[in-house]
Amino acid sequence: MACRFIWGGENFAESAENISLSFEGPDSVPVLHAGLSNASGRLVDAKVNLSEHIGNRDASFLVDPKFRPHS
Repeated sequence: MACRFIWGGENFAESAENISLSFEGPDSVPVLHAGLSNASGRLVDAKVNLSEHIGNRDASFLVDPKFRPHS
């Protein structure tokens, strides 16, 4: 079963393992990586490209309200 990041929760760091942020590719895209537990408790690697869902416009932090990325 796949695991995914879901926006709007809380205590992300308490329910994930091996959390890291990397800047990938020639454009240095910010990608959040973590191990997330599936329904059976097995740790599954997941990642999300943060630049697709958050941003900065005129010094205001913006978040896509429909953010439901897949791992």
